[in-house]
Formats: sequence, C-alpha cells, structure tokens
Amino acid sequence: MDNSVKNYRINIITENIFHNVKAFLQSTTSFRFILIITSAMFLTDICFNLLYIPFGDYDIKWFRFPDEDKSILMFIVAVTFAPLFETWLCQYLPYKLLCKSKFFRERKYLILIASALFFGINHFYSLFYIIFGILMGTILMYGYMVRIKSDKHTFLLIAICHSLMNCGAFLLSRYFG
Repeated sequence: MDNSVKNYRINIITENIFHNVKAFLQSTTSFRFILIITSAMFLTDICFNLLYIPFGDYDIKWFRFPDEDKSILMFIVAVTFAPLFETWLCQYLPYKLLCKSKFFRERKYLILIASALFFGINHFYSLFYIIFGILMGTILMYGYMVRIKSDKHTFLLIAICHSLMNCGAFLLSRYFG
C-alpha cells in the first residue's frame, strides 16, 4: 500500500474521531460536558507539569506567579472573577467579533487558534506559562465553539470549567506546594 492511501485512511479515521467527539460534546448533558472539559484541562496540566520538571530551569519569568500569594482574596479572584472575565475576553469576544468576518466564519480553526493565543498571552507570568495558557485556551475555546450553537448556557459552562481548573490548581498549590 502506498503512502497516499495510508495518509488518506489516516485522515478519514481522524476526521471520524473528531466528528464523533464533537457530536458527543454537542449532545451530552451540561454536567458531563463540564466533567469532560475540566478533565481534559487537568490531564493537560499534569502532562505539561511533567514536561516542565526537566525544563523549568530554562523558563523565562517576567512576574511573580500569583499562586504564590495564597490569600483568600486571591482564591476568590481566581475562582470567580478571573474565569468570568477571561471567558468573556478570550472566548466570547473573539468568537463574536471574528465570526462577523466571512473569512473567519469559513475558517473556524483560525478563531480557535487566535483565541488560544490570546488566552496564553494574557497569562504572561513566564514563557512556559504562556505556552500552558495556549493549551488551556485551546481546550476552553474548543468547548465553547462546540456548544455555542446548541446551548444557550455555553458561556457559563466554559466559565465553570475554568473556575474548577483554577480552584483545583489553587488548592493543590496551597496544600502540596
């Protein structure tokens, strides 16, 4: 079998997987959706941290990481205000504005990329954290884009996922290091 046939089969299989995942996320309950997106974020966090361990010394840091401040005020901001504001700024607004352009409506993947980059850049504590933010932003925007046409509560669902991620990260940071 030549490479073009193999590549074609791989593309078909990949498209089917992505189509099935998208269809499942569109039709699943809000609770399951939150569970899946938040789990994807935590798994990405674990994988990223495993990669960060050997390369963390090479990180370029610009600011003190806010999680070092473990006050109750920081917790409230990280778990309530930040997810709501960042969901509005990094998912809702880019989607709403970019979808006005025919160019972006026909290339939704560019909306996903732009939103993820914007989310990452907004987390500019260090170079590695920007990369981590881009990964998290990709998951959040993918979830937003999958649900936006079928669920009027998409904004809230994404903010809840973000809030749960921040809550978990804050608590783990406070009690384990």
